[in-house]
Amino acid sequence: MKNFIYIILSFFIWSTYGIILNKFNINPIAFTLMTTSIGFVLLSLYICKIKLNLSLDKKLLPVISLTTLLFLTNATTFFYAYQLTSISNAIFSHYLAPIFVFIFSIIILREKLEVITCISLLLAILGLIFIFFPNKNISIHQRDIYGISLGLISAICYGLSVVIAKSVIIKINYLVFMFYQGLFTFILFLLFLFLKTNLFYFNINSIFILIIIGITHSFVAPIMYLKALEKIKAQFAGLLGYTEVVGSILLGIFFLKEIPSLSTLIGGILIVFSGGLVIFYGSNNPKKQTDF
Repeated sequence: MKNFIYIILSFFIWSTYGIILNKFNINPIAFTLMTTSIGFVLLSLYICKIKLNLSLDKKLLPVISLTTLLFLTNATTFFYAYQLTSISNAIFSHYLAPIFVFIFSIIILREKLEVITCISLLLAILGLIFIFFPNKNISIHQRDIYGISLGLISAICYGLSVVIAKSVIIKINYLVFMFYQGLFTFILFLLFLFLKTNLFYFNINSIFILIIIGITHSFVAPIMYLKALEKIKAQFAGLLGYTEVVGSILLGIFFLKEIPSLSTLIGGILIVFSGGLVIFYGSNNPKKQTDF
């Protein structure tokens, strides 16, 4: 149960990204690079404190660097999907990610297909349809196709990154994985700074917020997520990612004074119920969590 709670809390933290990017005038790519670099510095200090051995099989370095590129591609394509199509189309296509986690976990990790995963996945997707497409009349234009395609690329990159991360952290300490992933991101950050692009133009008053986000979103949340991912199936972790959607709805209610429609409430209940099924099944079948 503890591992499922870690997954839920991490996704709830990440669900605040939308509100943060709306409140602050900063490029999402720069935001991702800077906050991840801040998280890397904090992680480095923590690793020094606990004197963790960072030795690593060199064969794993390309795999970890791949997860970093997938992570950045996921964030970038999702951002541009927002610009090309409606918010509903972009978010819906992006949140098809658990389907790809499900597929890749079976193909790459050889996880056993769980019936409960199929049921929960169908309920969660139905919930997404209620939330993002409450009306039956859906108009799709060429820009929408491009935007949805980018959203799907984002979902595929996310699905691959989760499964690859799972395959690595069953071999090494998850903090070691985080360190090298953060190191690659930090190198990219320095490279962009060296090129002196206008990517990092932002209000100086945002620095304090960036530090807070670096602590919560790029240090605390990833530690909880990877610590839990080490113990539970990737397909379960992927499904619980829909917590992020519910978290966004709740944050919209409390901070933006947005009143959810009946369709949104039904969708949210379906998503919560689908997550509850996974948690109930996983916590009552602990041997099934890592059986692959």
